[in-house]
Amino acid sequence: MIRVAVIGAGQWGPNLIRNFHNKQTSEVVWIIDRDAARLEEVHAHFPDVHVAKDPEQALRDPSVHAVVVATPTSTHYALAKEALERRKHVLVEKPLTTEVKQGLGLLELATKYGLTLMVGHVFVYNSAVRKVKEYLDAGHLGNVYYVSMVRTNLGPIRVDVNAAWDLAAHDLSIANYWLNAEPLSVSAIGGT
Repeated sequence: MIRVAVIGAGQWGPNLIRNFHNKQTSEVVWIIDRDAARLEEVHAHFPDVHVAKDPEQALRDPSVHAVVVATPTSTHYALAKEALERRKHVLVEKPLTTEVKQGLGLLELATKYGLTLMVGHVFVYNSAVRKVKEYLDAGHLGNVYYVSMVRTNLGPIRVDVNAAWDLAAHDLSIANYWLNAEPLSVSAIGGT
């Protein structure tokens, strides 16, 4: 049983809590959020879980194996770094950090301690995306020379990151997954 602390119970947090609190393979033991009203709301749905405003309580709990970071992007690096330094596996909602150097630093820490560091690229688990991967791997679609994606649903509008950080991250993770590769170059056109 993997014991999880979820830091951030806002927009996406309740989905993460629900999925990790299955009590078969994992259970959420801490929910952390700065908003007292939000904590009260999620605690009503998950009364068996500890709640707190300060992540320190969850991070110092030796029974916590993994930490999920679902907070504003500007806080991802510090929270993930602290969790890794305390020898916890970490899942961070995208984007991982705001700077490549920070992301590489987290990867270095995870590698040093033999921990898992993941980014919440949820679309690679979508059944349609996985079906395309099957077709590609079987050679049914031939050689792929380029990938073009059009976003038709913006989802919730985020104020902590722009559309490239929020939405393009999904497209890139899907393309990387499909092609089992990383791009040599990427271009984008955007507007308001």
